[in-house]
Amino acid sequence: MAFRLLAARRGLYVTGATAAAAACRYRIARLEDAPSEPPKPPGIYQEAQFDPTSIEEVAELARQNLSKSDLQYKLKDAQDKQAEERKRQAEYQAASRQAQAQARQAQRQETEETRKRKQEEFQRREAFKAKLKEKTDEACARYDEELKAGEEEDRKAHELRVEKERRKTAELEQELKRTTDAVYVKASAEATARAESQNQDLRLEQIKEKAKVARDTTLEAVKATLTNLGAAKDALLNDSDRAVAVVGVLTATAAGVYFSRKFAAVVGDYVDARLRKPALVRETSRGFAVASSAVGSGTVGSVVSRLGSLTKPKAVDPELLMKGAVFESKLERSLLRIAAQANGARAAKTPFRHCLFVGPPGTGKTLFAKRLAAHARMDYAVMSGGDVAPLGRDAVTDMHKMFDWAQRSPNGLLLLIDEADAFVRKRGKDMSEDSRNALNAFLFRTGTPSTDVMVVFASNLPELFDSAVHDRVDEIVQFPLPALEERRKILQEYVREMLEPLPRTSFFQPAPRPITLDDGVTDDMIVKAADKCEGFSARELSKLALAWRAAAFATEERVLTPSLVEETLNLQLGQHAVRVSWLERSIKRKRERDEALRANAPRRPAKA
Repeated sequence: MAFRLLAARRGLYVTGATAAAAACRYRIARLEDAPSEPPKPPGIYQEAQFDPTSIEEVAELARQNLSKSDLQYKLKDAQDKQAEERKRQAEYQAASRQAQAQARQAQRQETEETRKRKQEEFQRREAFKAKLKEKTDEACARYDEELKAGEEEDRKAHELRVEKERRKTAELEQELKRTTDAVYVKASAEATARAESQNQDLRLEQIKEKAKVARDTTLEAVKATLTNLGAAKDALLNDSDRAVAVVGVLTATAAGVYFSRKFAAVVGDYVDARLRKPALVRETSRGFAVASSAVGSGTVGSVVSRLGSLTKPKAVDPELLMKGAVFESKLERSLLRIAAQANGARAAKTPFRHCLFVGPPGTGKTLFAKRLAAHARMDYAVMSGGDVAPLGRDAVTDMHKMFDWAQRSPNGLLLLIDEADAFVRKRGKDMSEDSRNALNAFLFRTGTPSTDVMVVFASNLPELFDSAVHDRVDEIVQFPLPALEERRKILQEYVREMLEPLPRTSFFQPAPRPITLDDGVTDDMIVKAADKCEGFSARELSKLALAWRAAAFATEERVLTPSLVEETLNLQLGQHAVRVSWLERSIKRKRERDEALRANAPRRPAKA
């Protein structure tokens, strides 16, 4: 485009120059008043596209001796035109070079675009080939699958035909075998019948001979027995002393066997009642006292019983009683008071007061009951309320055995009934007859105050107790979840126990390396952990401490670091949240079930 513009512009310049030359010729013709000569052809300047006519005219005017000013004007005008022409030539050349550069740039762009289009076309062809190959492979795979399916169907059809033929052949063989067996049986029966008919007389003779020999043998044995009995009778009747001796021996033998069996049964029951732990007792501290009660109430039994109770009751030591157990101050005062009352009742031989420990699981109810018995110099026994129902009809007998066993304790016995709500719940239609009888037996044995047995109920659902059981409870103690201060003390106590040296597991091996605390595990961290453990029971706090210990033992250095403390704490918090959600869902389902039962219960008609 630029090239064409330059060419057009150059044509205009040439045209202007031609017009100027024509004007000069016209003026010269008027000055000389002579006819103008015809224009000459361009000659050698044709190839350069330059018209020298104006210059030639100026030169001709100079030859004609024109005035100097006109000549100079003509020359200057010619030089200006030549300068303009050279300028136009330079512009033309620059435009030509620019046009060539633009043409080369356009050619390069076109080449690049052509290359890109070829590349895109190649990619499209390759993608089409790949897609075509994929479709071809899919078609081949489908064809192969169809072919395999057809082959599988043909194979199955062939197998069915073969199986059908095999069954048909087997049926034919069975039919042939049955026919052959029938023929064989028939032939055998006929042969046996012919042989029997031929040998019938011989067989009858053999049977008769055998019967005769057996009858003769039996008669001879009976005769010999009767002869011996007659001889013995005659001997006894003739000898009266021998007869009396025989009768006495037989009578003594029968009496000895009878009385031995009865005596063995009585002794077994007595020893079992004295030495054997009752079936309802899960755990007990009775040891030496059991032996003393088994000896009896004679001289030796009195000595053993006195040896078992030589130690006189002492005042309860609060520090020793509460060692390792952390309770709030109000609860601690109540427990110390109960321990002092139990100790005083044992010393004065006055009836014990039955207690009810109420609180969530893991709050120290069982622990305090055991310590109460130990510091009151009493024996203790632990039974579970869930062990009564599986005994069935034997529950009443075992209940009486347990109380008989407990009353034989020379030091008095503290009976802890754990999970009592499973046993002493309200008597209703949903309670089985055996459980009702066992509860009635328990109420019978606890109906009057006892100087031998102190009953402690432990439960977290006391509202389910039967009203008669509530009537037998003398004192109720609430065991709440530990508060922040109690949680801090419990965790610090467990951490101190964690740092103590471990005992030797074998004489030939050194003691294990104990756990050490990192400098980052401070009391403030323990306090923060106790603050996060809101809602934890003492048992859950002990599990947290055990988790810390296990995490420290899992490391090679056996060092409890802050990262291990936080990681283990977060894990225990998550598990606690899961247990709480389970409990909430259980309570919600129970509430919905109770509401449904109340809604479906038949209403009593109003009295007129």
